[in-house]
Amino acid sequence: MAAAGGGRGQGFSIGRARGPPMKRRESLSALDVFALARELNASLKGAFVDKVHQLGADDVLVKLNARGGAGRVNLLVLGGRRVHLTTRPLTVPQRPSAFAMAARKRLGNSTLESVEQVRFDRIVTFRFRRGDEHFELVAEMLPDGAVAVVEGGTIAVVAKPKTFKDRNVLPKQRYAGPAPGPDPRELGAEGLSKACKNSGLDLSRALATRAGMGPGLAGEVAARAGLPAKADPAVLSAAQWAQVARALSEVVEETLRSPVPVALQEAGALVDFAPVLQVRWGKAETRAFPSMSDLFDAYFEGPPTAARGSATPAAPSAEQEEVARIERIRAQQRAVVEELEAEITAAQGAAEAVYSNFPQVEMFLRLAKPGGSANQLAGLVTRAGLEATAPEVADGGRAVRVDLKSPDGTPHRIEIAIGATVHEVAQSYYRVSTRAKERLKGALAALEETESTLSVAGRKRARAERVEKARAKDAAESSGPLVPPPPKKREWFEKFRWLRSSEGNLIVAGRDAGTNDLVVKKHLQANDRYAHADVHGAPSVVIKRKEGEAEVGETTLREACALAAIMSRAWSSGAAEASSFWVTPEQVSKTPESGESLGRGAFVIRGRRNTVRHVALKAAIGGLTVNGERKAMCGPAEAVALHCDAAFLIAPGRTKTTDIAKQLAPKIRVHPDEIARALPPGTIELLGPLAVGAEQVRAAEEE
Repeated sequence: MAAAGGGRGQGFSIGRARGPPMKRRESLSALDVFALARELNASLKGAFVDKVHQLGADDVLVKLNARGGAGRVNLLVLGGRRVHLTTRPLTVPQRPSAFAMAARKRLGNSTLESVEQVRFDRIVTFRFRRGDEHFELVAEMLPDGAVAVVEGGTIAVVAKPKTFKDRNVLPKQRYAGPAPGPDPRELGAEGLSKACKNSGLDLSRALATRAGMGPGLAGEVAARAGLPAKADPAVLSAAQWAQVARALSEVVEETLRSPVPVALQEAGALVDFAPVLQVRWGKAETRAFPSMSDLFDAYFEGPPTAARGSATPAAPSAEQEEVARIERIRAQQRAVVEELEAEITAAQGAAEAVYSNFPQVEMFLRLAKPGGSANQLAGLVTRAGLEATAPEVADGGRAVRVDLKSPDGTPHRIEIAIGATVHEVAQSYYRVSTRAKERLKGALAALEETESTLSVAGRKRARAERVEKARAKDAAESSGPLVPPPPKKREWFEKFRWLRSSEGNLIVAGRDAGTNDLVVKKHLQANDRYAHADVHGAPSVVIKRKEGEAEVGETTLREACALAAIMSRAWSSGAAEASSFWVTPEQVSKTPESGESLGRGAFVIRGRRNTVRHVALKAAIGGLTVNGERKAMCGPAEAVALHCDAAFLIAPGRTKTTDIAKQLAPKIRVHPDEIARALPPGTIELLGPLAVGAEQVRAAEEE
């Protein structure tokens, strides 16, 4: 959409004049961040974190499930540059980096409570909560800014550890942002004048750097104040500074109340942007956007993304960073030790050189008087027998420097204070040696402590690398041409356990107390049926009636009861079979008997139960394609065999679900994470392949 850039600016003579092409802006201003933070807070508040990916050293992608019908959204956090929602297709690494895994551990399934700008700076804080836990994701958009997850004021993990002159952004250290600059909103006319008048800069540059506005906002404030950008701040009157202050308040208030994200166009290219229409652009061609995120998505190129299947190479693990940090400290300490040892050797050699030349030094000290000229002192050096020592007058004639050789023949530059004795001259060098020895003792102790710390850190790094190597091996084993990536889109029923019955009915079951409540309250309708196993710790199961179906079929009810038993604690109890029942929705209630209470996920069943006995605790798991995505389905063998294109029989056993998932992934062509989500709770035994589709029909005919 193209719009004229006049509007408010038509009453000003200052604007974007035609001339050479404008230099394209590449960084955000504090005002841009101000508008962006408010926009993201409004659109993302209450969103749930799904996944965190690291796309590059400072590039992070946070996938969120937003409220209000927005669904899944991608939040792009680019340290040192910008933050915004994006609709661009992004390729994420199949193997998450150490940062991504640590961030997921803390932020996964948390709720975004707020998005806030820090002061009037180019820093945004995303505040998350998960139960009683609180986390912050800090995004610094200053040059070389960091992206860090902070817990209780301490950095838990950082995308790329950084060391600055006045602060460090490293794991396990207190987070400290950059030193705050002035907030122009708080300065007023007098404060702006004081900050800029004696800067030696023109008005626009002074407002940008001394008053903390940044170049874009500074130019706009000058334009709205009716002042040339090149005006000399030193000659502006109090009234003109008042105009500047009013113009600033006007821009900020407009951004707060009625933002209109807009970009400046030149020859069809976007070259500048702002959260509101800019007077400084005059009547130049502009393009409006629905949001700051849409503006940035169109204005900037997307981040470089890692090839699928590769890890992010630029982000070392926290353990590797810690070892590197300690190694740098050790190198510095070793250099200090070497310097002190050299200083001790030199000082001791100098003292010995004084004593080796005792008669000559003593004669010189007897002849010399303080304040002598350079020629006089040089002559006395010669008379004392030190003629080959390149004398140099020091301390205004109160000392002389000469070259003396120690007993091993090493020359030393010695300063001889006139009026001192030979012993005092030598002792001054011994004192230097003694002080250096004391410092060396402390330096060696510190080096020893660092070596010990480095040894511990090295073991941690090696342990982490072994874990990473094993994880990479597992990922390699569970990947390849037969194993597709995890589904990009999920159906609504996938938040529950689910099954398609032999008769085509959808059956959904809770995964925990929370989803037990949800599946009944939200999805159990009048013509559906409810099933449950006669076991404590079993899921609530809802059998959805098909459209046009008079009654749910007996086969479906039996399979739903089997699913209830398979997904209950009976699976890992060692029992061979269990009992389940089904009832109508009217029999299911959340209202307890008088004097009793119900826990989360529990329901009261009133009336007659339709019991299904001797439910065998055996199941099948298979792979099928749903809307173009490979899914895993687990339940009674008959239903799985009918709907899946590859399946295996399973029973309670001793193998972990993750190991079973890795074995099955290439066989049923489903990602191992999806298989693990579908398997029953507890350990498992893999019994063998199950005939499916045409194989099942042929087997039935042979029988």
